Amino acid sequence: MIPQLNILNQIYSLYDKFTENFDIECKKGCSHCCTCNVTVTTIEAYKIIDYLIKEDKLKLLSGLSTSQKRFLPKITINQFAELCINDGEIPEEENNPDWGNCAFLSDDICSIYELRPFACRCMLSEKQCGEKGYAFMNPFILTVNNVFQQYIEHLDQNGYFGNIADILTLLSDSETRADYMKNNLKSDSAPLISN
Repeated sequence: MIPQLNILNQIYSLYDKFTENFDIECKKGCSHCCTCNVTVTTIEAYKIIDYLIKEDKLKLLSGLSTSQKRFLPKITINQFAELCINDGEIPEEENNPDWGNCAFLSDDICSIYELRPFACRCMLSEKQCGEKGYAFMNPFILTVNNVFQQYIEHLDQNGYFGNIADILTLLSDSETRADYMKNNLKSDSAPLISN
């Protein structure tokens, strides 16, 4: 196990404790935001893959598609913050929930709910998203989300950021996982961004 996983678990636990104090509608079984557009860092994807291997559930990866139209971020959260600080131009990014559901969604239930990445974990709407077609998020929670995302990216500073399908596909190879564990992960995959 890589030491960063323990820190990631602590970050998730701290965030879950923080969110207990808010009245939110999002919970297991609510799937309005469970699309193929989920983003992750390699540390988060490694946590998922590690669990799926240990529990003999790698078949859950079969629904992933890197050929499907999906959100492909152009910058990480820390790159976004740097652009904002320096009055830089934020790149346009195409994102549409109609492109499809998350591969881990089955009968409106997330099959990896306890392992869900921060992008899923931090989606906390005060109202049912299905009623209005969008989430209504507390501005303070959005600010805290950005800080947590920045820490997770920093924790995975030798890794990558991208769509969950792309990063899980990358880490599904045992040699690539071994390289990641040795801090020697190299990828020239176009949709992935260095943290």
